[in-house]
Amino acid sequence: VYRPGAVELVIGGGALAMAVGAFAGHALAPERVADHYGWVRDRWYQREIGAFNAGLGFGIIAYARGRREQAFLGSWSAAALLLALTRFLAIRSGDRRGMWNVATVVEDAALGMGGLMLVRRVRR
Repeated sequence: VYRPGAVELVIGGGALAMAVGAFAGHALAPERVADHYGWVRDRWYQREIGAFNAGLGFGIIAYARGRREQAFLGSWSAAALLLALTRFLAIRSGDRRGMWNVATVVEDAALGMGGLMLVRRVRR
């Protein structure tokens, strides 16, 4: 059984804290975060960055639980699903529209679901 050392635990804990903090900041205070870093002020763009960061948290947790094979694919799959959800909510709010935005939601959702299906297969 794999047991991480102290350095790995500190780095992993810091990375997870960054993923959670980035998600919260981008989701709850998008304009403030954008102004702080000089990024685009669009709230949905900021939420998409936060969704991506939250997805990476999945990989950190999987790795910490000894599921190294699933960590990378799982983190990208979770990020894709969260990006699809964020873009869907932007479309629903009326802030995004058009065929390309809908196509992006479908594409990200398909990538995320496909990846999670592969993660599930690896577990068996």
